[in-house]
Amino acid sequence: MDCRAARGRVCAAGAVSLEKGCYPGQEIVARLHYRGGNKRALFRVQTPTRKTPLAGSDIVKRDKANAIGRVLYSASMPGYPGAHVALAVLPRDADPTQLLIAEVDGQDATTITAWERVGVTEA
Repeated sequence: MDCRAARGRVCAAGAVSLEKGCYPGQEIVARLHYRGGNKRALFRVQTPTRKTPLAGSDIVKRDKANAIGRVLYSASMPGYPGAHVALAVLPRDADPTQLLIAEVDGQDATTITAWERVGVTEA
């Protein structure tokens, strides 16, 4: 599912009304809201690599090859040589200490050294 409204938890933030209007992805957002089915969240992650992680890179568990998440956007951190920050979609219950950003286009897999969940906190 590629629903940016669900990823960023805009419903929980009150940015989407389920009472009125139409917008792209409305059916998906309503289904997730009423069935409580969103098991993924947006995370800000930091990596200690020489190259910026590529958008679209898979995120895998250290002991498995199956992708459990994906890098959406990434950038270098000005003033911190060798540090990069990225936005990634991961399972809500993921333990980022056990995750790697997979190798893409010859880049080595890299660890995640810092993370925080983005968006509204759980009530």
